[in-house]
Amino acid sequence: MSTFTPTTGGPAALVNILNRIKADFDGAVLTAGAAGLTSMTRSAKPVKRMHQHVGDLVVAERIPQSWVGLEQSIATRFGDKRQDVVVIPRGRTKPTGETTLSIGVKSAMRGIQKNKDNHFSGIRAEMFNLHETFPNIVCGHVLIIAVKEWDTAAAQGREIAYKRLSPNTLAEMIQRYGRVSGRKTGESIGDAERLALILADFSTTPVTHYKTVADLERDGFLHADSGLTLTGLDIDTFAADLIGEHRSRHTGANRL
Repeated sequence: MSTFTPTTGGPAALVNILNRIKADFDGAVLTAGAAGLTSMTRSAKPVKRMHQHVGDLVVAERIPQSWVGLEQSIATRFGDKRQDVVVIPRGRTKPTGETTLSIGVKSAMRGIQKNKDNHFSGIRAEMFNLHETFPNIVCGHVLIIAVKEWDTAAAQGREIAYKRLSPNTLAEMIQRYGRVSGRKTGESIGDAERLALILADFSTTPVTHYKTVADLERDGFLHADSGLTLTGLDIDTFAADLIGEHRSRHTGANRL
């Protein structure tokens, strides 16, 4: 497990990370075309940048940095499951288990329409594996979604271009993830205690981070009067919500 060193957090830090992710993908296209785009999509490099920010959010809630670790395995019925960020009461040198706060990070940057079911099923399977073994474990997940994905056809010629995600696809994703966020003890083991969606337009400089449905509707990423909400799916209160749920389940030395 990697040790964790906090950096300066906050909204500006998140946009900074999103800008660096944009540079990763744009640079891959300019250097190696479509092959570079594929390689970067499969690489852990972009999402690893978000691991740091998630850890910073946890420490900002007055959790000791010595309790936070990166890329730690948690044993489940079907083998070890490596989680991107873990928080362990009394310190990361203690074994993981039911009192661990476990957070995964993934991204959907291209081929989103084709792969949206796989993304959703993968996150649900992760929650199922962890909760089946540890019914009281608190699990969070962060998903970065590019509302304009990189255009593979343009990348063939080492040209950077983007395609707008259809409003129906984005609406379906927001609705789906909203339904499986906010798990309480005894509820579906395939749900997460908290999900966060980072909806970003990587075609702009700096990257635009959408935090409200109204802004997404205004810019045409969702249909007007969609009836959707991002309440309970934001990144700003993500760590606080997870820690609050952990403290409601665990006591004494096992409490964050």
